[in-house]
Amino acid sequence: MMLTRKDAVATGLTGLAVFSYLATHEAWNVPLVGDSHRWAAAVILALGIATCSVGARRVDSPLFGILGGAAFVFGVLALVTGSLTPLSFLIADMGAMGNHEHRMPSVMDGGGRHAAKQGGLHAR
Repeated sequence: MMLTRKDAVATGLTGLAVFSYLATHEAWNVPLVGDSHRWAAAVILALGIATCSVGARRVDSPLFGILGGAAFVFGVLALVTGSLTPLSFLIADMGAMGNHEHRMPSVMDGGGRHAAKQGGLHAR
């Protein structure tokens, strides 16, 4: 499986999310985030949504629904409470989704069970 330009953009956005987390955790006082955990949560949620829309492939795995729902819950908790704990879990969740996506065969590539049933590349 080759990495595409979309994968590079999604990786860059995830890197910005990690940088935003580090900036608020270490109180670097960078523009927009500053040392506010709530602003960092808003930025990280926006970057996560952008990453999902750019890097998403059609993968036949219920784990993405679970991880996506957990990311939303962690993001809302971080916004409401202003705590670093749910923000930390949000960043870990984003990393898990990115790591899991590249290990799964894509339905579009014809590598999944669903593609074989639909007459994909592996169906005979």
